[in-house]
Amino acid sequence: MKTIKSEMVDFPFVVEPEMTVAEAQTFMTQQDLRHLPVVDSKNKLLGVISERDILKSKLPNESVTSVMIKDVFVVSESEDLAKVIQKMADEKIGSVLVVNSANELTGIFTTINALNLLSKFLNEDKSVKKSKISLLDIINS
Repeated sequence: MKTIKSEMVDFPFVVEPEMTVAEAQTFMTQQDLRHLPVVDSKNKLLGVISERDILKSKLPNESVTSVMIKDVFVVSESEDLAKVIQKMADEKIGSVLVVNSANELTGIFTTINALNLLSKFLNEDKSVKKSKISLLDIINS
């Protein structure tokens, strides 16, 4: 079984609750991000703010806590990757926050990460098929 830890982005960028929506948007743009976990000063997970949440916000000077999603999808590092991806697809979840055994934020896994995995899988599948065909060609020649 492949775990979420093997494919998550380690130590994701985070924002603090005092940050404004405008500041979070600037930070996301600079870092080319679509999701940012929101943590307090003790690194306790409070929620996640997405690019979509920012675009819906009408007040750029309001705090990220006013627009963040509080009910986030959180899994342990040992969670089965396939099950996580299936839940993301079934429930249209854009990001999964990953925590260690001490319940500390250690990573994030997004739909973009899932698509990169799919692309890698499909490209590997092509190369396997090509090598099988090449081997048959060699045997038959």
